[in-house]
Amino acid sequence: MEYANARLECNAADERANILASAVIGLEEKALRLRSNELKLERQLENSQAEVSSFKYAFFRSNYEICPFILQHLRS
Repeated sequence: MEYANARLECNAADERANILASAVIGLEEKALRLRSNELKLERQLENSQAEVSSFKYAFFRSNYEICPFILQHLRS
């Protein structure tokens, strides 16, 4: 009888361990997906910042050409 109770407890512990292991694996997979999304967003942000910098450079470089054109149309 004592052996049977010990065996039942052992089986229950194994089942709990399997459930916990499954939960851990699920959380690890979620963490990997989140990290992947984070890296994608970082790349998008870097690309956007580079694009904004490019536009700023183009605008300030041609500022003397653009401003008279804009002013002319604003006055009309």
